[in-house]
Amino acid sequence: MLDDLEATHHVTDRRLMAETEELLNKILIVHYPHHGKMLTRLHHLYAGLKAELEEHFAKEEQLVFPLMRQHPHPDSQTLSLIQDLETEHTGAGDVIKEIQELTDNFTPPADACPTFRHTYVVMEQLFDDIFIHIFKENSIAFPEYAEQV
Repeated sequence: MLDDLEATHHVTDRRLMAETEELLNKILIVHYPHHGKMLTRLHHLYAGLKAELEEHFAKEEQLVFPLMRQHPHPDSQTLSLIQDLETEHTGAGDVIKEIQELTDNFTPPADACPTFRHTYVVMEQLFDDIFIHIFKENSIAFPEYAEQV
């Protein structure tokens, strides 16, 4: 399952994060006169989330997943690292929920251009995939690993 998480969700999420970032920058500039306050907050929240996710993926790929593969029977250090990842998942979920509230669940304003609308579509795709990704880790991969004691 770890290979699948890396090959599917990490690849997909990185692609969608880059696309979302580019689109958000465009609409921030174009729509700043009418939606500057909301878009500035959205841009700030998203930038922080993206940085956290990039660091989180690196930790999974370079530290935790290799430890899980090398030690099929978990030790306390690996279990502690997994607990840290789960805490990070909760934090990411909280930021995503804040973004959902800020965007009225990705409902573009009436004067939104096609790029603005597309930004919300891509962002929603990203967040849907992140929630599936988190579910697979927190509810399947990590508990199954912890049971191998």
